[in-house]
Amino acid sequence: MLPQFPSFMPVTFAEKGIVESFTKLYDPYYDLNFFSLWSWNTDEEHAISELNGNLVISLVDCLTFEPVLTFLGQNNIEETIFTLFHT
Repeated sequence: MLPQFPSFMPVTFAEKGIVESFTKLYDPYYDLNFFSLWSWNTDEEHAISELNGNLVISLVDCLTFEPVLTFLGQNNIEETIFTLFHT
């Protein structure tokens, strides 16, 4: 079970099924598939959460090293974006 945003849990192999339950609904996208999130999580900074039934992903930008939030889903999109931008 995913924590509710703004709480997060680390991306470990145990979360493969959770992440894939969201990603299987879409065409493959390299950065947002489980193996990319998990294998590039060398500093254990990638994390996941749920907001409005959407998967929220916290990453670190590889150039600036600043945190980045993105989401995958179709539920309450405007509210989800507003919440992510104002957190």
